[in-house]
Amino acid sequence: MFKKILSIFICTIVFISGILLLPSSANALGRIPCGGRCPVGQVFERDCDNEPGGRRPPCICSCGVAEIGLGVSRFNTSVLTDVDADNILRDSSNVLSSRDGANDIACLSNLFRIGPVNTFATGNGIINDQDDFAAIIALPGQVKVVNQISFCGVMLPNVLGCAPTPGRSLVVVRSAASSPEAILWAHEYGHTRGLPDTTGATDVMNGTITVGHLDVNGGECTAFQKSNSDIFIAGLKGKASSLEIKKRTN
Repeated sequence: MFKKILSIFICTIVFISGILLLPSSANALGRIPCGGRCPVGQVFERDCDNEPGGRRPPCICSCGVAEIGLGVSRFNTSVLTDVDADNILRDSSNVLSSRDGANDIACLSNLFRIGPVNTFATGNGIINDQDDFAAIIALPGQVKVVNQISFCGVMLPNVLGCAPTPGRSLVVVRSAASSPEAILWAHEYGHTRGLPDTTGATDVMNGTITVGHLDVNGGECTAFQKSNSDIFIAGLKGKASSLEIKKRTN
């Protein structure tokens, strides 16, 4: 299933590479009984290290932040530094983790860069058809930055992002201030986790990208915090379905 947004236009399709979901005790917010449940928006961590001799001490269970590591790369003429990527991922984390209104929850997530921003020379920096898209999607990493996207299942001008629903990576272009990149990256990442476009006026997963689209509900949070291994089997492996594409402009 594919999504996209035009001119503030996003898509969804894509496929593989390993997104890491690593709940960390360093980020734990508090211990809980190991048979208990975490509040909505927090992830459960169970730590049961064996002692020498095979003895196992009592497990330590806690609730905390989902640590989500992403490999980032760019076409060789696209502009994206390590600092740029870190700033966008930090701001995307804030979009998910903050509670911005009555319909929003604090979905505690830390999106961070794995390794340096790599460069690639595959294609010409423009996605014009399915072959272009599949070639970029086949590259290592989860976030791929190109100069232009004119195809996401069908030909469309001014597409800001494209990713499969679900999938393992996404493609974006650098966007203007009126189309916040933090929301764009969070939105496209949501598609890779299996989330469809929504129509809520303040939803992160709304089909258009604007400053006020900040809200995530409990079910969406669960998807955002899900590891790739939980969802990849249902992926489309980069094959777009033009029959299921929705188009909207601001």
